[in-house]
Amino acid sequence: MARRAGPLLVAACLLAGGFSAAHADIPETERAALIALYNSTDGMNWSVKSGWKTPPLAADGFAMPGTECSWYAIWCDIGETTVEEIDLHGNRLSGSIPLELENLGGLAYLNLNDNQLSGAIPHQLENLSALLELSLSNNGLTGSIPAELGNLASLQILWLDRNALTGSIPAALGGLATLLELSLYDNNLSGSIPPELGSLASLEILWIDGNSLTGSIPPELGSLASLESLFLFSNQLTGSIPSELGSLASARAIYLNGNSLSGAIPPELGNLLSIENLFLDSNQLSGSIPPELGDLLTLQYLYLNSNQLTGSIPPTLGSLVNLKRLLLHENQLSGVIPPEFGDLGSLLYTYLDDNALVGPVPVELMNLTTLLDDRSNFCNNQLYTDVFALSRFLDAKQIGGNWESCQTAPVPTLPNAGILILGMLLTGAAFWALGRSGIAAG
Repeated sequence: MARRAGPLLVAACLLAGGFSAAHADIPETERAALIALYNSTDGMNWSVKSGWKTPPLAADGFAMPGTECSWYAIWCDIGETTVEEIDLHGNRLSGSIPLELENLGGLAYLNLNDNQLSGAIPHQLENLSALLELSLSNNGLTGSIPAELGNLASLQILWLDRNALTGSIPAALGGLATLLELSLYDNNLSGSIPPELGSLASLEILWIDGNSLTGSIPPELGSLASLESLFLFSNQLTGSIPSELGSLASARAIYLNGNSLSGAIPPELGNLLSIENLFLDSNQLSGSIPPELGDLLTLQYLYLNSNQLTGSIPPTLGSLVNLKRLLLHENQLSGVIPPEFGDLGSLLYTYLDDNALVGPVPVELMNLTTLLDDRSNFCNNQLYTDVFALSRFLDAKQIGGNWESCQTAPVPTLPNAGILILGMLLTGAAFWALGRSGIAAG
């Protein structure tokens, strides 16, 4: 995460002689903006408010002019001529954000996260031309995201998540050429994802999950060459997964789960060579699992469950040596469990239940020494084994134990060949017993 320079500014001010009225005063308009912030957000009940009303007081009821740079949560430039940072996160602010903040012409960082602010985000914040970070997360802000925020040409961090914002994501945000992080999750945003966001060439984090966004995923998002984290989950997105997302060479986490996406999983996702978390579960995806996913050697979490996937499980998934969780349950997968799964040396648990898997469980699964007890699920398939040690191993890993009892078809205790051999042995034993009886009778 990008981090503010506030502490460095404090140190510089101290080296320059500390916070004192001997330095040049900040402009009166900036002092008035700070006072407006205090009054508009119930400053008397802030958790910390030291310095703001330290006597002697001026006629406006606040500490004397020239002391503003010593007020709690305020940082200025070295000469104390302008306010550069306000960090009041988690300080029990309530009320609204005052329009007067637009007069803080040198403000680079504004962090009001984790308070009880309400009302709208003032569009006048567009006048903060030096702003690098605008963080208003975890409040009770309402209304729409002002399109005017797209005019903040220097902005690097925009955090508006965990509020009650409504309306659509402004396409104008696509003009924030220097933006590194865009976090809008857990609001009430609607409409489609603007394709203009694909122009954010420097973007590393795009978190817009937990809203009511509709429409398809814009293929333009595949142009975000610097993107490390794409969170679109828990929306109402439809359509297919764009193959262009396979071009996100820097992506470490892609969460598309909890939507209504359909169509096939693009084989191009096998090009995500930095990916660690790939969550495509709880959609309506169909077709087979692309064998190309076996090329994702950095992958740790693969969630494909709760879709409509068909076909067999690709043996290439056995190449995912760093995989910790593999969830394929609640699909329509068929065929056998690939013996290559025994090569998943980092696997902690797997859910293969509620498919149409058949045949003997490969004994190679016993190589999975990292598999946790009581954390995997093999139920509701047609699997079996005649290897006692493997059966006991699977019992230990199966949630609730006894993996065989939850299969959807009678489980043969032995393959047909084994039954035939047993029959021959029993027949031979019978003849031997008869022979012994004849000898005894004689």
